[in-house]
Amino acid sequence: MNFPFNNFVGQEFELDHLPEDWRGYSGVSVMIFSHDDFNGLGAGVRGAIDQWVLSGGRLLIVGQGLSGDESRGFGAVKRGEINSSDDWAPLEEWLRGSFFESGNEGLDFLDGSLLDQELGSASSKKWLVLLLLILFAVLVGPVNLFILAGRDRRYRLFVTTPLIAVGAGVLMVGLILLMDGFGGRGVRVVVMDTGAPDSNSAAIFQQQFSRSGVLMSSKFELDDATVLFPVGGSYSEFATGDMVASTGAVTGKLEKTSGGWEVTGDFFGSRSERSQILKAVVPNREKVTVIGRSGGDPELVSSFSKELGKVFYRDGSGVMWKVMGLKPGESMVAERIGDGVASDELQPVLGRLGGMARDRVLEMIKRHDSYVGLMEDGGGIETHESIDWDQASKLVMGRTK
Repeated sequence: MNFPFNNFVGQEFELDHLPEDWRGYSGVSVMIFSHDDFNGLGAGVRGAIDQWVLSGGRLLIVGQGLSGDESRGFGAVKRGEINSSDDWAPLEEWLRGSFFESGNEGLDFLDGSLLDQELGSASSKKWLVLLLLILFAVLVGPVNLFILAGRDRRYRLFVTTPLIAVGAGVLMVGLILLMDGFGGRGVRVVVMDTGAPDSNSAAIFQQQFSRSGVLMSSKFELDDATVLFPVGGSYSEFATGDMVASTGAVTGKLEKTSGGWEVTGDFFGSRSERSQILKAVVPNREKVTVIGRSGGDPELVSSFSKELGKVFYRDGSGVMWKVMGLKPGESMVAERIGDGVASDELQPVLGRLGGMARDRVLEMIKRHDSYVGLMEDGGGIETHESIDWDQASKLVMGRTK
């Protein structure tokens, strides 16, 4: 298959070598198959590709007489007919609309996001460290030589010098703990898409930003269904000199455990700022469904385990509806609202998202026969247990048809 885009980085692959786990495709933004090749894939591979699309990938299937687009979770599937190189041109923009452009997540992470601002400004307080160093120099030099161990008492230097050094070390540790404390704080935004009504899986996308004090260990547990991307950004003076802050590059090690992965390395560090993107595809039966209409207004019911503070539903005609306080198992008749109300009221969550992620979620809100809801304290993908994560709410989305 001739793929004429010079500004894409791609690779052909052997169909027999494709993995049956969606995480094997996590570094890929777009996949392109001929119709015959895709139909010839085994059930395990096709299931993995379906989950990869749900998590944000874009799948293009080309063949004679094919057409049509389909939105699936954070990703999309497109079918088209390619007869010449000119037929590729209209597809380039669609291909670039993937939830991630592989390798560029870090460049996009804080683009317009309010996550880093929510922790407030941070200062390294270098002047305190400098003051302590000056005090140490005065004590170990003039005070030590001329007062504690004068001309006739030089032998005391063997005692006073180590004591001053140890005391300065203790003061330095105490100063660091006083400034930064143990553990750290973090903010995160979580979006979950439950897919089609008959889907048994949900895709979770999470952006997070943390600022840590003293961490006793960088080790943390990660669920088996999760993929983690460390990303860089332009951070505060607190992170000056931190290579992870500027590039997103880390070194680390993953060890398999019975429930997932034990992760060590530079993903979290003492007195540092870190950002990550996490994606997961998990089994799920929770969703919002339309069970009927009362007097022409849609009636919604939730199977989520927690109450949804707000639910916005766009019907097949594109009309927007809203319910407040939708409890598990209870049905409520929706009230018709204006088209832009949902985006305005969801701004506290959308404002935490950056760049392509925010744009994609806004596109998903416009889908017909779909819903989006706010869940307070909905939880997210857990990482380092010493970080106190602040999460205002969780965005849940899905299709009703």
